[in-house]
Amino acid sequence: MDPRLAERDRAEVLRSADEARKMVVPPVNRTQVERYLNPPSNTAYPLEYAFHLLGDVRGKTVLDFGCGTGENLVPLVERGARVIGMDISPELVLWRGNGLIKRGWKARCRWRRRMTRACPMSR
Repeated sequence: MDPRLAERDRAEVLRSADEARKMVVPPVNRTQVERYLNPPSNTAYPLEYAFHLLGDVRGKTVLDFGCGTGENLVPLVERGARVIGMDISPELVLWRGNGLIKRGWKARCRWRRRMTRACPMSR
């Protein structure tokens, strides 16, 4: 583990690694995924609205910073995006990447396992 991580970050890495070890890759819930493929502009659900705002992502690269188990990556891949999932937990990123591969998806997914100490957009 990176010695530069703050104590709370180390605790999160350990917690999420434990979570990843206990998880089983579930089958894709088609109903859940379809909610985000073409959501209406007047939806009352914030995540559906966020997917609406993304518009056409076919052929575009989308970054999910703090992707965790990557549940938001699945509809993005199905909408034709190239996805990059980043998380403090290498285990969770690996878990989702293996899940996509096991399903035989022909999406181009690039998985990153990195912790940045500062994000320029946070200032």
